[in-house]
Amino acid sequence: MRLTWTSISGAWTLPVATAAAFIGAAPPIATQTPTLVDDRVDVRVVNVDVVVLDKKGQPVADLGREDFALFEDGRPVEIDYFTPPAARSTSPPEPVADATSHRTSPETTTAAPAAVAPVPLTVAVYLDDRATHAFHRNRVLLDLAEFLEESMQLPAEWILARFRDRLEIVAGPTPQIEEIITALPEIGEPDPRGLQWQRDERRAMSGMIASYQACQTIPLCVPCEDNWGVMLDLARSHAANESTRMALVTRGLADLVGSLSGVEGRKNVLYVGDGFELRGGLATLSYLADLCGHVRPDAQSEIFRIAVEQDNVTRLEELTAYANSNRVSLFMLDAQGVHVGRRNDVETGSLGGAAQSRASGSGLSDAAFADGARPAGPALAPTVQNDRLRMDNFQATHSAMALQTGGRAILNSHRPLGALGDVAASWTDATYSLGFTPDHPATGEMHRLEVELVGRAAKGRQLSYRRSYRDKQTEAQLVDRLISALYLDRTRNPLGVSVDSGTPKRVIRDVYDVPIEIVLPRPAFRAFPGSDDPRGQARVWLTAVHEDGTRSDVRQQYIDIEPPAGDPAVAGSAVAAPHRLVVQLELLEGASRVAVGVRDEVTQEMALLTLRVEVGGTD
Repeated sequence: MRLTWTSISGAWTLPVATAAAFIGAAPPIATQTPTLVDDRVDVRVVNVDVVVLDKKGQPVADLGREDFALFEDGRPVEIDYFTPPAARSTSPPEPVADATSHRTSPETTTAAPAAVAPVPLTVAVYLDDRATHAFHRNRVLLDLAEFLEESMQLPAEWILARFRDRLEIVAGPTPQIEEIITALPEIGEPDPRGLQWQRDERRAMSGMIASYQACQTIPLCVPCEDNWGVMLDLARSHAANESTRMALVTRGLADLVGSLSGVEGRKNVLYVGDGFELRGGLATLSYLADLCGHVRPDAQSEIFRIAVEQDNVTRLEELTAYANSNRVSLFMLDAQGVHVGRRNDVETGSLGGAAQSRASGSGLSDAAFADGARPAGPALAPTVQNDRLRMDNFQATHSAMALQTGGRAILNSHRPLGALGDVAASWTDATYSLGFTPDHPATGEMHRLEVELVGRAAKGRQLSYRRSYRDKQTEAQLVDRLISALYLDRTRNPLGVSVDSGTPKRVIRDVYDVPIEIVLPRPAFRAFPGSDDPRGQARVWLTAVHEDGTRSDVRQQYIDIEPPAGDPAVAGSAVAAPHRLVVQLELLEGASRVAVGVRDEVTQEMALLTLRVEVGGTD
């Protein structure tokens, strides 16, 4: 049978300029060991993971529930569930339920176990190859490998992922960190395009300097007047390229966050990469403003308009909100380490050495204007202040993403092993989980979170936690589970559902119509209690991702499970005999992974399955 499906839009939106690029990316098609996940989404508990450090940055592990105050949208809320750091394993348990779990709630908690069960932790090590210099990447990987070796005893599920043109799951999810350690040296060569952002920057800066100098050699040519269009285009192009690179980086992170959305417990992403600028090309634009501001009164306003156009704050806010809505904390490792200035790095031809910086903080040295309209060549190099602006523009994104999601930024370190060790210690020795039950309906809206320490507990303490959450409706939570099954192969099948593909038929060029057969065992589905109608009801939803990273929208449909003719089943009894349905799915030529979710709407039991489908060469 062919069904009419309801399309479910994605949970993370991008500005119009980049929305078309964010179709969704996926790891290469691979076989992984299925991991069971919880299947119930009927209890609404919001968890807030809080890292507490003292003024020296050391973990604080001896606080109790009474030491915390929790606020939602500025209103105090009761801390219903409390879990101390994993290091405290013998204190009386105060369990926290995951927002999509049914196992712990005010209604279901009746007796306490002998010890606190730590909140599950998943750690995804994420290499941003698409935007990282090869030298930076290879240097940091040395410390990263040593950090993983030292984390052998850390109780967590581990994932190794990277991003080039799409998200690739290299290893995991697995509780065996040895698999991640083994996979790290085999991750492959750096992406040569990771050098491109530095080349673009140098090309823009050198081009402006060359244009300025060339104009100086032409009679009657006034630098910044007669060549203004050329110089402005160079700066604008570089700023736009930086914003495009930022869109790529955030797309990869968003894909990883989405893949973790249906995973229980705490999720920490360790980002490793050069990062991106908060405002695309800001230092280059500032340099041009300093260079030409004395000649063109409107230079500042024109450059300001470009800076506003390339402002990535909104995109950054959307990414951090998406991470917060999925209980994902971002730990940002700046692979650039100690940032190196460009005063001797810009390709200036015959300019030679760098000039002395201008005390006033402008982008040029004092010598630039020593002879009026024609600055001396060496003075055209960027100043220390301009380099500082560039560094701050990069590091602001790392700091903001970590701050908003309860993570940490590791900056200005060529050898980050010690900082990585401190981060790992905070995961086990300083992280508290506070849970509360919202007193309002789930509407899918974002809500602001605040955490404070009370009384003496607050003295000299630093807190890190996610600053918001999305109160997800059931439909969104089910989609989360399906997406995690699709990306991470987190499957389960308590309903005994089977899925298979039929013979594909070419529709147009490289697009095929593929029948996906879903078999629902009738005995697994219950009729509604207290009803004379013997039918059961299932919710079926599915999505597919191609090996090139293109992902389809999630679609869903409710199915009435009819009893067979003559079946004497009555209300409340199990209905019998399989129910078969066929869904026609359009897939691109090549390999795709299809994820199918089925939920019994009466018992709320849920099955998640994945299927590899390869099409091509068949009409």
